[in-house]
Amino acid sequence: MVNLGNDEIVKYPFLAEAGKYLSDKGFSLEQFGTDPDLKKIVENAFERIITASEGRIFKSDFSSNNSALPLEIFSFLIAVILLKLSGMNTLIRRFSLAEARRAEKFLEKDLMNYQDATKTKLSLQILEELFSMTVEKTDKGFTILVRDYLKHSINFYEREWKLINRKVVNGKVHLTPHETVRLVRKELDRHIYTKINIYQKGRKAERQKGKRQNGKNAERQKGRKAERQKCRKAERQKGRKAERQKGRKAERQKG
Repeated sequence: MVNLGNDEIVKYPFLAEAGKYLSDKGFSLEQFGTDPDLKKIVENAFERIITASEGRIFKSDFSSNNSALPLEIFSFLIAVILLKLSGMNTLIRRFSLAEARRAEKFLEKDLMNYQDATKTKLSLQILEELFSMTVEKTDKGFTILVRDYLKHSINFYEREWKLINRKVVNGKVHLTPHETVRLVRKELDRHIYTKINIYQKGRKAERQKGKRQNGKNAERQKGRKAERQKCRKAERQKGRKAERQKGRKAERQKG
């Protein structure tokens, strides 16, 4: 499990640990809609979505995370919730791609951070835990196993990504920090999209279940109504029959 501090959650808010952040801080979703002190977070969430819809990458302000309410951590989570509620698939796809490209830049920067081994170790751990890709650091770059390279480069069609054009030593492919991270952009995009889409499917299933239940209730009500009408009809027929019999009896007595 990746252990994250505030700075890391800001960089990689799609990780599971970031999802726990909102509940750990004791905030409810209702508060973000009613508390004026949280208005800035909601505005930032909308800005994040708008930026993604325009094909741009959201720029992080790390200074905001020194405050009691880390603005960017919450804004990502609120943006995801808003997108879930919108159900707009095109917007969700643009958002997931923009966030993947944003995280890609941080991953590459952390991989190249030779002064802080902790950041490099964290980025390698993220690559392994999210994408099952074991990356090893070398003096001049990074290496991954040939089988992992083939698995992750399958969607690349440029000549430079062909295995025959790569440096391969002892069953391992040599890569720059940029190439290492670029390999997982599509999967990172899919990872973020899936986190949103799974929830959408759940909501859709709930709605469909509700519709089926409403349909069953309507059928039962329809059945009860039909039974009542049938009973009323039977009562009316019984009443008419009784009237006719009474009339005949009266005629016989009169005669």
